[in-house]
Amino acid sequence: MSIRRDDVVEVFYSARYDYPALIRGDASVRQVDDWFWIKADRLTPVRP
Repeated sequence: MSIRRDDVVEVFYSARYDYPALIRGDASVRQVDDWFWIKADRLTPVRP
């Protein structure tokens, strides 16, 4: 699966850290069970 070829891709950012916190997509809207999601939670900033 390539994100460049997917029909639908949504990215939601953490309001607190401005990181992508959720990415979800559907490779082909006309097909069943080809969706995906990637979720990041409990995000903490990297401190130098």
